[in-house]
Amino acid sequence: MSRATITTLAILGTGVALAIGGHGLFRGYFDRGKFEVRAAKWSSSPPKRLALIVERSDNEAMSGYAYFVLIGDHMFSQNEIKHAYHSDAVVFATNRDCVTLDWKDSSTLLVTCADTTPITDSQIDALRLRSGGVDVSYVNISNREK
Repeated sequence: MSRATITTLAILGTGVALAIGGHGLFRGYFDRGKFEVRAAKWSSSPPKRLALIVERSDNEAMSGYAYFVLIGDHMFSQNEIKHAYHSDAVVFATNRDCVTLDWKDSSTLLVTCADTTPITDSQIDALRLRSGGVDVSYVNISNREK
């Protein structure tokens, strides 16, 4: 092989390796945090939907705890939770441990901070007003969509 061919193959190989590593990084494959379901609440009427509050803790990073809400039609596996955390599937995320859930009906989820002190904009990492056909309402939480 000529030197130009070897150089081209090396550059292509490096590009492929970087693309695979970047994909894994941004999809949560290398996230060593612990994901624990803190609450799961099914809607009472069809179509059945599940809302989860998940706690993410990480003893290696300085980021501390994160609490986030997911909506689905089944109980998420640990891998699904991890991938959802690193995607746009997160409906609400905060560093405050006061989040509760309640379904008004199968198409309206109520997310509440049970503390007397509301969750402010600076404590919110993600907030969506609608997700997959579900309207999301907030109580004691600043509700500017992010």
